[in-house]
Amino acid sequence: MKGETEIYGPGQMIFREGDPSGGIYFVKEGKIEIFRERDGLQVSLGFSQPGDILGTVTIFSRDSRSASARALTQVTLLSINVDSLDTGLKDVPVWAQAVLKDAIARLKFVDEKLVEAKLQEKKLVARVGTPFQHASQMAVFLASLVKLGTINEEGVELFPLKGFVPRCELVLLRRAEYLEKIFLCLNQSGLVKVVEDKKYGSSIQKPRAQLLEEFAVFCLQAGKNGLVSFAPPKLYPWMSSVVRLAKKSPEKDSYSRKELAEALSKEMARTVSEALVGELLAHSVARTLGNPDKIGFNAAQVSRRIVFENTCRLLKDCKDAD
Repeated sequence: MKGETEIYGPGQMIFREGDPSGGIYFVKEGKIEIFRERDGLQVSLGFSQPGDILGTVTIFSRDSRSASARALTQVTLLSINVDSLDTGLKDVPVWAQAVLKDAIARLKFVDEKLVEAKLQEKKLVARVGTPFQHASQMAVFLASLVKLGTINEEGVELFPLKGFVPRCELVLLRRAEYLEKIFLCLNQSGLVKVVEDKKYGSSIQKPRAQLLEEFAVFCLQAGKNGLVSFAPPKLYPWMSSVVRLAKKSPEKDSYSRKELAEALSKEMARTVSEALVGELLAHSVARTLGNPDKIGFNAAQVSRRIVFENTCRLLKDCKDAD
């Protein structure tokens, strides 16, 4: 049987499911993925290497292609058309043709079962998880994109958001509407700051990949342990005051209870008792430094905690519609 040489570049389609069956292909060079698409999901059936043959499922029936084939690398094929096949098969004994037809029928049955199983697996994966897990995954994915795609526009670091949610949809296997809700939580809490840029549209201003990665770990723990260890929301304004104090007096590394109460009173223009300082200690916002009356805090950690906890509180009510 004579054939013609065909060459395909990486990513090129060799044929698609539903195309007319024009013959078979002998793989001389390269790697090919065989797949089907069902319910908007792509299901991989396997790969073909040099020495394999494509298109055998429809060799007798002449039905349309039952799957799609895509070149993953540079691919060289020997294409053998239908007429050449008919000529060659005339020399094959009838009993051998019967065996081939039976083997192909069994292969089609196995392929169908494989597609069903993989489709069920993908649907199950898409339904598994909580908003905390999905937000953690989104944060890690966003951090990786930020590292690669942040641009400097007139001295301001920006990460353009165009196409981000659709890419998340493919990676996380969740609905775009649900992913947009999660991203809105990240923005509302201040974990990311979205601005409208004249040139790039919606973009994250001063994106912080490390902060996103730290949040991803924190969020997973919150999903596992719940929010019981979180500071009460009423303490957040005071926690923010602690951060401002540290920025105003970076050289001061500790306070007595009385000093901290007075400093917070001045900062908030409200009278603060030492009992509030006790609450900050009880919720690990501040800590004693050897001496019960010597108090210190890590402003960066307190600042992150406010943002992370606020984000998780928003995510708690973020539901995916069925």
